[in-house]
Amino acid sequence: MNNRKYKPLQYAYAHRKKNKSNFKKISSHKINTMVMKKGLKFNTVKHFLKSNNIKLNTKLLLELSNTEVYSFNSLLYLTKLKEYNNLT
Repeated sequence: MNNRKYKPLQYAYAHRKKNKSNFKKISSHKINTMVMKKGLKFNTVKHFLKSNNIKLNTKLLLELSNTEVYSFNSLLYLTKLKEYNNLT
């Protein structure tokens, strides 16, 4: 009798975790496609952000790429410049 109360709560917890995982996969994929159009890799962009102490997580990067396209492109341009300077 008591199990009937708690079973939906267990499912809700599991589905919240699953939705979070799905959002991370989808957002990373969307950002990666936008970054690959510019000839970069998502990993290099994340490394550039971390090495320059820019605190942007995946959710903010996705929103930035959707709403502020010019800002996102300038961020990718800076990443490309940094990568080019490290190669030479």
